[in-house]
Amino acid sequence: EFFYKGQRTASFRRHRTPNRVCPPTPLHSASMGMFSKAPSAEVKAKHVVVIGAGLAGAGMARIADKAGFKVTVIERRTGSVYKAGGSRGINDPEWAMTKMLVPIRALVSGSESKRVQNDVVAIDAASKTISLSSGGTLEYDYAVVAVGAQNLSPAEPPLGVYNLAGIREHYEHVSAAIKAAKKIVVVGGGAVGMETAGYTRDHIDASVSMTVVHSGPFLIDASLKGVEPKTLEAFSARILKQSADAKIDIVLNRRVTSMGAADAPGGYKWMDGSEFTVELDNGTVLTADLVLWCIGSRSNAPQMMPESSMEPGSKLIKVNRKLEVEGMEGVFAIGDCTNIKEPKLLTLARSKVGLPPGTPEGHADVVLANLITLAAGKPASKEWVTPLTKLQIAIPITKKVGGSAIGVPNFAAGLKGGAFEFFAFTHWMSTGQKYVTFVGG
Repeated sequence: EFFYKGQRTASFRRHRTPNRVCPPTPLHSASMGMFSKAPSAEVKAKHVVVIGAGLAGAGMARIADKAGFKVTVIERRTGSVYKAGGSRGINDPEWAMTKMLVPIRALVSGSESKRVQNDVVAIDAASKTISLSSGGTLEYDYAVVAVGAQNLSPAEPPLGVYNLAGIREHYEHVSAAIKAAKKIVVVGGGAVGMETAGYTRDHIDASVSMTVVHSGPFLIDASLKGVEPKTLEAFSARILKQSADAKIDIVLNRRVTSMGAADAPGGYKWMDGSEFTVELDNGTVLTADLVLWCIGSRSNAPQMMPESSMEPGSKLIKVNRKLEVEGMEGVFAIGDCTNIKEPKLLTLARSKVGLPPGTPEGHADVVLANLITLAAGKPASKEWVTPLTKLQIAIPITKKVGGSAIGVPNFAAGLKGGAFEFFAFTHWMSTGQKYVTFVGG
């Protein structure tokens, strides 16, 4: 789990409610200032389309709606998926369906606002229209792209799986494979890979073998770019020791050559218990009956954005400091799909509205300020500045051995399920809803 100092919330336990969908919770009083005045006629006349209802998009849609804009939210899934809890979700499908999947129906409440479950195939900035996969189009005054990135692991439902039944089937199938497996190989020793290995280790018999294959010399290295080498080495060594204590074997500086992401649809390979080989680049051959593929993520933006607005190679959307998309007037982008040079953290992308006092502004708050300015006939002026705060990271391994952390006490990494509950709660809270069981729609 990643978060920035000053962005933690009060305990989620006080907000637990019976298993039913409840009305939206009121915005936190500390964030109400921007909505204290009646919206201007200019704002009420403008239509904002938010593409994507992940943490960034959900916050963006909600605050634009509260500010008085006509808002349309386009989301291809039935609900907003709290991705960080995926390593628990594949071991606990019921938790995945009731806590990871956040309903989007309460995001917008304005009389002229709406939500659309569909996929966007193109944005035409010249005509200010959005083309949908269903064949329809939507006109807009301003558009905000918040499509994030597809996690290449079983922690997130795969592309093409967008409704409740399909999402449930995905998590239940992965969970069943984990329960039946005897030899598990996790490909990728980053944050998702190690959390997946650790949480899975807690849910399988001690006789089941588990091996993590990582291409780098240090675990979690992609998440700790910029950290001084001594700190990275010590952190990795601590996780190596805890992994050994948890009976998780680690193979560093090796790549899997006998399979790729295409061979693990949905982020895993399971052949009904049949064993198969996993070959490494040094000729080593591992035997497995389940492979969990946990290597990075891929931008969801290319399918809808013109090539001129994409950063070559990374396929991230090029934005300026005002979060305007390069070459697309009236179009903004926020969150993981942008090329902003900063850690890809949910706490930077989401809105501060609805969260406790002291929570820094996120991408969504900057865009809202610029939308209001544009609606008034003035050029966008508010710029995004990445908070200069101390990075904190906590990687849970197992309940028995705990976990490792930088910037927070090590015991914070050992909270395991409690940590997942805590951050799932903040996702629900940021969408203005009580932390309850999602029963669909």
